[in-house]
Amino acid sequence: MLVRGIAEGAGVPASEVASPSFAIVYPYCGSIVLHHADLYRLADLDELYATGFFDLLEKGATLVEWIDRVPEAMPEERLVVRIERTSERSRRWCSSRAARGTWSWPGISGSGSPSRGSR
Repeated sequence: MLVRGIAEGAGVPASEVASPSFAIVYPYCGSIVLHHADLYRLADLDELYATGFFDLLEKGATLVEWIDRVPEAMPEERLVVRIERTSERSRRWCSSRAARGTWSWPGISGSGSPSRGSR
């Protein structure tokens, strides 16, 4: 749902947004180029290199699910959003962190790291 919402905000029709589980990385063209990566099926950094993932980081925006599978792939400049499951059908945004630079969230902006909290 988060990726679908971000993609819609970038001008990508919701009907075009799907999980890239088998493709690993899926590109979308909207008002900006958006790459959606799902690293769940990867075993290590070598497998990620084979996908061409690192070439995409310089082009548009990249949304990554399951980055904890290959944590060394996180770029230096990033925004990390953690979502917790609160029940079978409910999730909660728990925290986010920006490494270097500025960040923004609807109605909120700043520099450094956003504070922890639920929205």
